[in-house]
Amino acid sequence: MSMSSTLHKQHPRSKPARAGGIALAFAAMAGAVAPAWAGSWNAGKETIDNHPTWIYTPTSALANGKHALVIALHGCAQTNDDLKSWGNLAAAAENNGAVIAVPGVGSKVWSGNTSAACWDYDGASDASGHIADLVSLTQDLLARGALNIDSRHVYIVGLSSGASVALDVACKAPNLIAGVGALAGPSVGSAQFSATVDQSGILSSNVSNAVSKCNSLAGANGSYFATQIANLAYGEKDRNAESPGCTYLSGSTSCPGQYQLVSKKWDSDNVAMFQQIYGTGTPGSAATVYNGTGETSTATAGGVPRITLTRVYAVGHAWPAGSGQANDASKGGVWMAQSGMNYGDYVIGWLIANNRRADIPSVALNISVAATTIHYSGTVASTDPIQGTQAQLYAWNASGNGYQASGQPVNLSLGAGGSYGGDFSVPNNNWYRITVTATTTANATGSATAADIGVGSPPAQWQCNTVTATNYSHVQNGRAYDNGGYAYAKGSNQRLAGGGGLDNTFYSSTLSQSAQGYWINGSCP
Repeated sequence: MSMSSTLHKQHPRSKPARAGGIALAFAAMAGAVAPAWAGSWNAGKETIDNHPTWIYTPTSALANGKHALVIALHGCAQTNDDLKSWGNLAAAAENNGAVIAVPGVGSKVWSGNTSAACWDYDGASDASGHIADLVSLTQDLLARGALNIDSRHVYIVGLSSGASVALDVACKAPNLIAGVGALAGPSVGSAQFSATVDQSGILSSNVSNAVSKCNSLAGANGSYFATQIANLAYGEKDRNAESPGCTYLSGSTSCPGQYQLVSKKWDSDNVAMFQQIYGTGTPGSAATVYNGTGETSTATAGGVPRITLTRVYAVGHAWPAGSGQANDASKGGVWMAQSGMNYGDYVIGWLIANNRRADIPSVALNISVAATTIHYSGTVASTDPIQGTQAQLYAWNASGNGYQASGQPVNLSLGAGGSYGGDFSVPNNNWYRITVTATTTANATGSATAADIGVGSPPAQWQCNTVTATNYSHVQNGRAYDNGGYAYAKGSNQRLAGGGGLDNTFYSSTLSQSAQGYWINGSCP
């Protein structure tokens, strides 16, 4: 009998925010024409999962020689051709070692306004299939060996309707999306027809609705929110912002990059949504960023940056390209700002610098059983040096206490290519579990577990059961416990997924008892 494990990831160490470097130097070249980068776009748009897509492959790379992957989404009344040609994305790709894919809506436009060719985020119902398509598109690009993507560095960013769909995708696939950048995007689950309402017209329940919808989209993948990060951004000249710009009338072209259209309150509510989902505090004082072209406030959890809110100076409802040229409707349309910040470069740099997954070692584990000997083997891969690797055996306790550690952890030596192996001799007729854990010199920990390894004729195991209830009910009924106002599942110690784990009657979560007294987020396998 042989089996493979599932990778389980834990928080890595915090990393300093990106400062200085090529990106800032480029932004300072006021009035300069964007350089001709050595990387390249594909020769023509490739249709991937129903969406015609531009792909830029840089000559630069991450420190480990691989590339980050960024999906960049245009807004309404804008095309992926506009974003590719005028969004200054080549600079962002080269400065950050990122492959940037720019899909277009294509023929599957939102039915509420077909002429504007918007992404469909209406109610996050995925009526047009955009959320599912973009998840699949991202997976397809990850699978292309020639792109050399580091799967821990996968991000999605967007403007307006593209920002809203980016938020939907980040909620739907937090296991895939390590970080999201949403510029002037209405909240997850909101009605698309309400996109341009004044702040007074945004529902008072918008944040709680968004939290509920985001957690619902994630389902069993909700635990991956623990290592996801988010940047929410807006132009200070957009609606209800600090310095509202020109009022947009259909066909207007006199104020490219300066129009007010979408309320800043959507961004404030999006921050509040992620605060509950990620379990962070409120954002602190703002600090200027990107050579003085904007300012950012940061919300942390455990002292680690998880959410930022960025105010982009001198920009309205537009993609801030930051090419150094004057704003001009002939350069990407009225929803493109050529002056000021290169938001693509800024947000990709922030996402990479603050990634919560990149330094986590990857552990592969394989199991085979011969009589009463369990053989385990696999590999450990990491960009940082490994300071220690251990294997721990767990045995099933038939009296109803689930798996319990059997003996002390075994220290492992890594061979060529990070390989390891060993054997456990075990009593017959029982169930076993093996976990291999690797720790880097930076104290980042990754592990893999092989569960339910049967030896001989093992006894009947616990039958998993699932309960959906309010977080408060889970605590009161012994399925979870309260710590600092948050509810945590008993046994696994996972923070409950609903409402960021807040212990009250407003938010509900689904818990499964996979072993006696051992509760986890999500439904039974």
